[in-house]
Amino acid sequence: NATLLTAGSQTITATDTVSSSIAGTSNAIAVSAGAASHFTISTPAAATAGAPFTITVTALDAFNNVAMSYDGIIHFTSSDGAATLPPNSSLTNGTGSFSATLRTAGSQTITANDGSISVTSNPIAVGAAAATHFTIATPASANAGAAFSITVTAFDGFNNVASSYGGTIHFTSSDGTATLPGNSTLTGGSGSFSATLRTAGSQTITASDGSISITSNPIAVAAAAAAHFTIAAPPSAVAGAPVSVSVTAFDSSNNIVTNYGGTIHFTSSDALALLPADAMLANGTGTFNATLNTAGSQTITATDSGNAAISGTSGAIAVAAAAPAIATLSLTTGLTTGGLSVTITGTSLAGATLVTFGGVAATIVSSNATSIVVTTPAHAAGAVDVVVVTPGGTATAASAFTFVAQIPTLSFWMLILLGLTLATIATVRMGGL
Repeated sequence: NATLLTAGSQTITATDTVSSSIAGTSNAIAVSAGAASHFTISTPAAATAGAPFTITVTALDAFNNVAMSYDGIIHFTSSDGAATLPPNSSLTNGTGSFSATLRTAGSQTITANDGSISVTSNPIAVGAAAATHFTIATPASANAGAAFSITVTAFDGFNNVASSYGGTIHFTSSDGTATLPGNSTLTGGSGSFSATLRTAGSQTITASDGSISITSNPIAVAAAAAAHFTIAAPPSAVAGAPVSVSVTAFDSSNNIVTNYGGTIHFTSSDALALLPADAMLANGTGTFNATLNTAGSQTITATDSGNAAISGTSGAIAVAAAAPAIATLSLTTGLTTGGLSVTITGTSLAGATLVTFGGVAATIVSSNATSIVVTTPAHAAGAVDVVVVTPGGTATAASAFTFVAQIPTLSFWMLILLGLTLATIATVRMGGL
């Protein structure tokens, strides 16, 4: 008995073991393959995602002869869930070639199965296709002026990392004051970079290579800690008249610090100024009243009471002297020879440059905001106007003083005493002596 295992035309030869010249060979024996017992599947070692390639399936019998009479139906599956595979197919003379497309980068396989016989290909190294889009990973929030990390990744059309991407990426932002990475390349299709946003609010960062572009999700940028104040004050004021000043807390990037919780202390170049008491801000800002009393160029400064480095000074405020006003004279009658000391009380009298009685200049002994002490000049008898001139203007008390020529009588001195008494009472009422 003899058993032939290889399909095709075969022969059997008998040879004398002692004399090889004595031999004989059979007629050709047509050996057919047995029933299919297994498959082979031929696939490329590597492929590009999205690019079709050819696979070949062959049915073999137990002796690896092509099972040409195999008539089963083969179903294809793959480790790549995104693959495009041949439909259920039959073989012709035990073999068949088909087209398949893998889309997921990495090591993938294809399996052919007819329900009883199955074969899985060797691993196929699937590489990503050319980059078609980017992703950009950024934090949901950031503090103004604080650096954070962003990651840009290039992907092909099947969302595989395009590890061979070689483009150059340029960064822009909705924040015109941002510090962004320079033009950059990716390594293995991805790269991490540092960025700093400075403008509070919702901001974005965009990465583009000229043909592919991606914009991040909104980044909520919060103001940093307060670094300085700004003080909005009018450019001019009148001495003694209140003005409104606004104080705002800003961080180092000039964002309003809405959560500033410090206490503000006010000072001024005007030592006589009436300033607000120490105060806090609401949502980073506050409005207050201040009164400057000294004419000239003045400023108002706000300083954090717990951190003197946080401060701000207003622009120059041109303070004009207030117009003077005369309230009383300590004496209202005097000799035509002059020489009488008279105290004029009123408001805004500081810096008086001229006091006249009936047009004749008196000698100014002293002056402050509420009083002027003068020595009366010589003047003809009669009631005269008293005029005070200050940087803020002119005040006139009509017929406020009477010059007399005769030697005072007892009744005159009584009148003088009465005048002194009334003047003293008026002075006390005005907060004087």
